[in-house]
Amino acid sequence: MYPFSDTKVLVFRRYFAPVAVVGMLTFSAMVGFASVVASSAEPDLIEMAPMSDGVELKTAIHMPDPGVFPAPWPTVLLRTPYPEILGQLDPSIADMVIHYMVDMFGIALVVQDTRGTGGSGGDPDAFFTDWRDGPETIEWLVSRDWCNGQVLQFGLSALAIPGYLSAPGAPPEMKCQFLGEAAPDMYSLAAFHGGVFKKSTVESWLSWVGASSRLSDLAGHRNCDSFWDTIILDRIPGEIHTAAMHIGGWYDVFTEGTIAGFRAYRDRGDEWARDNQYMVIGPWDHWELAQSLGVTESDGYTMQSDMLAWVSYCLAGDDSTIRKWPHVRYYLMGADVQGAPGNEWRSASDWPLPTGFVSFPVGPDGTLQFPEDIARNRDRSGGDVPDDAGDASDGVDLEVDAGSTSDLLPVVLPFSHASTSPVVGGRNLVGSSGRKELSKVLERDDWVMFSTDPLQDPFESIGRMSLKLSASTTFKDADIIARLADVYPDGSTWLISDGAIRLSRRDGCADVADVFPGTVYDVEIDLLTSAFVFDRGHRIAVVLTTTMYPKYELNPELEAVSRKDGPVREALTIHGGELVMPVALEIVDPPEHVETADSATVEFADQGPSSDIISADPVVESGTETTDEGTPPDSSDRDNAPEAIDSANPDDGRDVEQESGFEGVSDTVSADNAMPDSDFVERTGGGCSSGTDSGIPAAYLLVVLLALALPRSRIWRRTRLDG
Repeated sequence: MYPFSDTKVLVFRRYFAPVAVVGMLTFSAMVGFASVVASSAEPDLIEMAPMSDGVELKTAIHMPDPGVFPAPWPTVLLRTPYPEILGQLDPSIADMVIHYMVDMFGIALVVQDTRGTGGSGGDPDAFFTDWRDGPETIEWLVSRDWCNGQVLQFGLSALAIPGYLSAPGAPPEMKCQFLGEAAPDMYSLAAFHGGVFKKSTVESWLSWVGASSRLSDLAGHRNCDSFWDTIILDRIPGEIHTAAMHIGGWYDVFTEGTIAGFRAYRDRGDEWARDNQYMVIGPWDHWELAQSLGVTESDGYTMQSDMLAWVSYCLAGDDSTIRKWPHVRYYLMGADVQGAPGNEWRSASDWPLPTGFVSFPVGPDGTLQFPEDIARNRDRSGGDVPDDAGDASDGVDLEVDAGSTSDLLPVVLPFSHASTSPVVGGRNLVGSSGRKELSKVLERDDWVMFSTDPLQDPFESIGRMSLKLSASTTFKDADIIARLADVYPDGSTWLISDGAIRLSRRDGCADVADVFPGTVYDVEIDLLTSAFVFDRGHRIAVVLTTTMYPKYELNPELEAVSRKDGPVREALTIHGGELVMPVALEIVDPPEHVETADSATVEFADQGPSSDIISADPVVESGTETTDEGTPPDSSDRDNAPEAIDSANPDDGRDVEQESGFEGVSDTVSADNAMPDSDFVERTGGGCSSGTDSGIPAAYLLVVLLALALPRSRIWRRTRLDG
């Protein structure tokens, strides 16, 4: 059952040859076709939507031809902090957006400038009033005589964050949302990680939307106090009534935000919302994810098909495709080698998976030691690793103090404000992101690496990871930056995730804890959530430094000392620790396939029943499906977990990122939206057959939404920060 009113729609099945169409629909062809479109990017109507505090928000409405599609119409809403978002597109592309979304689908497209941006009143406030402005906008929309009371909100990144924050107060007329690469908690999932400010992410984005003045506010509220209440979903009261798709990537700055949003909607939703939450997490970073909307296939996943099926479900009431979806689809990553385990899509009924945790203690020589049960299995197997797997110290330093490879714990790390460890890959909004090799980090002498021996068998880890350390400093504070990596047999070291902790924030975000020089403190670094298979002959490793700039700010105490007296040789001492890695407890056979809509035509007529949308060729899922529900343990429970695999319960959610074995775990989320780096390759083409008589191709619809989500200047290049 879906809570739709008497929707007047006709949904037709389209038959076509997908391969031939995909080959023909290049981006240049789409632009060429759009040049003959008669519609204009100029809105049919501009209204100032009044908010309850008297501020008015500029709202542009693009309406279908009432002679073809009689009003009222279903409505797609985009709330954006990027002024005149359609005006930033090439005119021919903007015309195409309006032609296909409005003229061919018969949908009213509403684009609203958020408070303090574009033509809207008020001051730029970086999401602080979206919890109220969003629901009031929906109420205003459904009061218009041209809106039929069915609203779908779409957004990626900075356009999706307002959607999360407005969900608890939104009226039931907001039937659905499609939200990608965003965070519902702007404190722990965007601005801070382990108490360390995510400098480049926050400063870059605030500058893009003219809200840099907010930096002084953030500086005065480093604690997670009431200042943050309106930009943390968990603190905004109200039940959630909307179905939603949550799209993320394992290297996106907001990975944990995607997970936290999915979890919050299921936990706080009414029956309709609880039953209609779907999450997809692929192997993408922030920009690869956005680009996947504009291509027919990305790493074995077709986002266009999902988007088309979702629109058909939400605005036409047709569930013939989505009722076959699992609630969670995720990509299990693996080594970038042909035939390596992993590198496949899997599905699950919920997230997090039922999870156990295994601990890899750091031995005196810096080796991450296998738990006893794993060691026993290794002994019984009697297998040999490949000849080229190398010794545990080949190509990397397991224990380093000023370049030494033989010292035992404790180990000392230096700090210099003038020579910081670089940002190389990861979950970042600006600069380098994604899966990157860490040679630029390891060619320096300011790090220590702990790693396992070469693995006798592949090791699969799915869930939230963490690193527990015992550390001290001779100063009033210090930061620890940890990178989790996959070390190949040839010694190359590839980043999976990273995290940070400030010693003075070891007890959480509520207040600063004292740090006494020479005192050893136990801390836990959240390494975020991932799904990865370490291959046979590879090593699991963590690399520790005291800086990763400019992703993370420099520690103020150490920076002051370094600026005054020069580089600090002994800034931080590591006395011991353990890597805690999650393992799914129960894996069952996957369904034979998950059906998607490879193409469809949706027409909204003034009469007629809803009929099935096209059923595209099924997509075969080669992974596994987890059907049991469960949740990872609280950090408070981790200290009591045995070293062997231990049963647990749901995750939390947070993350962050930017350029620049199995026991405990925790969640984290990240930041926002930026530009493609120099490795960016523009992808083109895609989708369904074209022609004004046959309806809107899926490829066009998704390119339309991508274009709206990311301003033109941000689509084609990635901003780099120098630091």
